[in-house]
Amino acid sequence: MKHFSWIITLPLAVLVIVFSVNNIADMPVDLWPFGIVATWPTYLVVLLSILFGFIVGATVMWFSGHGSRQDARRRRAEARRLSRELESLRENSQKQAAAPATALRRLPAETGN
Repeated sequence: MKHFSWIITLPLAVLVIVFSVNNIADMPVDLWPFGIVATWPTYLVVLLSILFGFIVGATVMWFSGHGSRQDARRRRAEARRLSRELESLRENSQKQAAAPATALRRLPAETGN
């Protein structure tokens, strides 16, 4: 898995570096509600836009997965509870199997009419 990560990360890093070197021209950025106009390099505007889109998308996905995570937590707790109950039943079963035969109930003697 480590190698796969490097196979993806290294070419992506090279692409970002090449893109940044080739797009160093300044571009005006109007921060509309504040009335501020800034001049940033083109690569910075593009990379920040991609980063912003990624963060928004990740946030939406995180919120949409809330129900699944909650269900998984509930099922995990139920599995733990059932596992404890099973272990308790096994212990009780072993204790009963180890009990001496004299501890068994004897049937009352039959009485004649």
